[in-house]
Amino acid sequence: MTHTPRRRPIARRINTVALALGLLTLSACSEPTIEPQAAQSYTQSWAPTLEEALRQESAQAASSQALKERLSAAAQSPAQRAQADAPPFATLVDQVYQARDYEPALVKNAALTPAGEAVWNALQLVEDHQLDPAPYQLDQIAGLFDQLETQKQAYADFDELQPTEAEIAFASAWLTEQPVAAFDLSPENHARLTEALLAAPSGARLRDALQTYQQKSAQVVAVEVQLEELLAAGLARYAHQLRHFRLKEIFVHERHWDKYNEPDSRSTRPDEAKGPFRAGQVWRRASHVATDIANARKSQILHQGIKDTLASTLNAEGPEQARAGVDAIPPQQPQYQGLIKAFRRYRDIVEAGGWPEVPAPRSLKPGQSAPVVASLKQRLQIEGFYPADAPLDERYDDLLVDAVREYQHTHQMVANGSPHKVFWGSLNVPAERRLAQIALNIKRWRSTNIAHDEFDQYVFVNIPDFNVELWHEHERKLRFGIVVGNNNKEVNPLTGEAERANRTPTLAAYIDRIIYNPYWNVTPRIRAESIIPKVHKHVTGAYASRLSALLASAKPAPALAPAAGALRAPQAPTLTANRAPGMVGRPPAAAQPTAQPTTPAAAQPAAPATDPTESLTTMRSTDAGRVRAFKTDALRRILEHHFPGEEGLARFRAQFPYLDPHTGLVDVSTTNPDHIPSWYEANGYEVAFPGRTWEYVRMLPGGDNALGFVKIIFPNLQDIYLHDTPHKPLFSRPVRGFSHGCIRMEQPLNMAETLLQLDGQNPDIDRILEKGDYNPIFLKHQVPVFIEYYTVRVDDEGRPHFLADIYNYDELG
Repeated sequence: MTHTPRRRPIARRINTVALALGLLTLSACSEPTIEPQAAQSYTQSWAPTLEEALRQESAQAASSQALKERLSAAAQSPAQRAQADAPPFATLVDQVYQARDYEPALVKNAALTPAGEAVWNALQLVEDHQLDPAPYQLDQIAGLFDQLETQKQAYADFDELQPTEAEIAFASAWLTEQPVAAFDLSPENHARLTEALLAAPSGARLRDALQTYQQKSAQVVAVEVQLEELLAAGLARYAHQLRHFRLKEIFVHERHWDKYNEPDSRSTRPDEAKGPFRAGQVWRRASHVATDIANARKSQILHQGIKDTLASTLNAEGPEQARAGVDAIPPQQPQYQGLIKAFRRYRDIVEAGGWPEVPAPRSLKPGQSAPVVASLKQRLQIEGFYPADAPLDERYDDLLVDAVREYQHTHQMVANGSPHKVFWGSLNVPAERRLAQIALNIKRWRSTNIAHDEFDQYVFVNIPDFNVELWHEHERKLRFGIVVGNNNKEVNPLTGEAERANRTPTLAAYIDRIIYNPYWNVTPRIRAESIIPKVHKHVTGAYASRLSALLASAKPAPALAPAAGALRAPQAPTLTANRAPGMVGRPPAAAQPTAQPTTPAAAQPAAPATDPTESLTTMRSTDAGRVRAFKTDALRRILEHHFPGEEGLARFRAQFPYLDPHTGLVDVSTTNPDHIPSWYEANGYEVAFPGRTWEYVRMLPGGDNALGFVKIIFPNLQDIYLHDTPHKPLFSRPVRGFSHGCIRMEQPLNMAETLLQLDGQNPDIDRILEKGDYNPIFLKHQVPVFIEYYTVRVDDEGRPHFLADIYNYDELG
């Protein structure tokens, strides 16, 4: 915003006016001049404005000069240069005011301007935002207001700046000497007439009075300048702490290839999906270039943001614009605003003494009467659940049932209106702790990645709330239940470390596609934890029965040295027919391994009396219990009798590809494309890129798929996404932490269809689902998704909901 240069002080313009008077007198001889009647009328309108105009211009000139000196000195002070861990607030303030020619904007005429009032009102509430008030010097500002009120009385009644009759007469006479073309009789020229009077001998009295006024107002100007500086510096700090303290962090997929996109990583890929995929590659590259530039200029960007916020407030036109600019500085998401109001209400409760503890009775049901009921009503009344005008008697009436039910609802309990152990424990949490919970979540919201006022559309997940929301044009379009990751502490089979690996992470990313009839790409951890043990058990069971038969038909023999080659490292084990590289489909029945031993059944001796499987194997508890070892002495007998020599060893490995003949260990962690265990097909899975270092397992589309009928992808390093689920009963529970980290949706098809409609797409979803084929649809416009963690939320009625700290992040003691 440009700023009109400030006019020179009156005293500096007098000599210029005097010169102009002479020139105008010379030209008056040849041009028509202003008529006396018009001149008199004009001076009558000018005279009442003279005093206020002189006061304002005199004060502005003095204030601007004093403000320039004060701000420039602060910007160059040693304290300013020593601030290594904070923005140079004094320098930023000085730069903004320099662009204004140091014209004050917050304090004028010994009073706050509308912009000044907006700033002062905001700074007095910094503690509500959980900010330290000390750096804002609020007490010093309040003290300066008192000084200003006292000192301005010393000159407020000064009336010598009003023009006398003689001075008005001179002004009229001077006008009659001015050419009509040289002086327009408009209010905009009042200042020219004032300058003419001050420059003339007839204005000597007024000049002396103006000088006296400037001396009397000097002390007031000094206080005004101090207030202007403190308010401006406070506004700069406020803008930094609530908005311009870090760059928003939203992840953009770093790779141009990923397992959800690569055409060769699935059996079919619609051609129409290739265009959006390639466009997404370009978008990702552009996003990373922009991110790199932003990070390199981080301080410059944040400092410019502070300056822009300060300048927009100082240059605001009118009270409404000033208030709106200041109000827009804190996070604009409605949850933040609601938490601020809840904090004030609960602070009032704490300051009033909180609420008493209510002893939990052995049994209490609606309809009963007991002394504890009166205490319960009082307790719920303090927090606003029980009506303020209702009786505090001992009867468990319908009003109390409603109050208990509402309390249960806002504390993630089954809301039935009957108290239980969890209810009593929650009820007796002190008011001070509830206030601390609200304060903690306000602090978290200050660091939110959600730019609510900037994003036209976004998806929001609050993990402890167990709900997902879709926002469009600053209105919530959808809100429904979700299931998030559990908090179980387990040994990660990939690292061997005990960890809570299933927690849903907080993150910000972009939704770029919706996949109908999805595969479930099993993560390496879940594969190692859940899939591999089952495949191992299946393969080991099949091997045990076949090896037992072979062992039973083998002649007893002394222990032999391992056959040639038996000590070599085992080859990559497998169990199916040959396949081309890449994705492996369902193997034909003819490719499945035979369960018959190579020795004809007629040649096999009768089975021994003891169980051959028991004599053949031992269980070992290594590798998280996934390894079953076959006894090496039994394997040596089998090798010698049925698989002698190098050729026999090769046949053994072909028939038992997952078994090391030397160690007896079974390893199914890597799959061979020639022999894929039949467990995968039988359970609806298939192996992608078997035998390669990047092989993975995925569940085929269908009604039994763990992801249901749709998943919503927002590429991120943790492989988290939103998806459907066949396990619907879990949504009836108030606390829903059951997944391995991904987010299951209660209304997945509704969310997917709404996203597509808002993106301008209207595919035939019923036909896609009926066909059942894997079908990705890329969005034309990426949609931000934010997964964050807040243990207090505010509902549409302004009531705070105290949520389960499912991951124990609060640490409030």
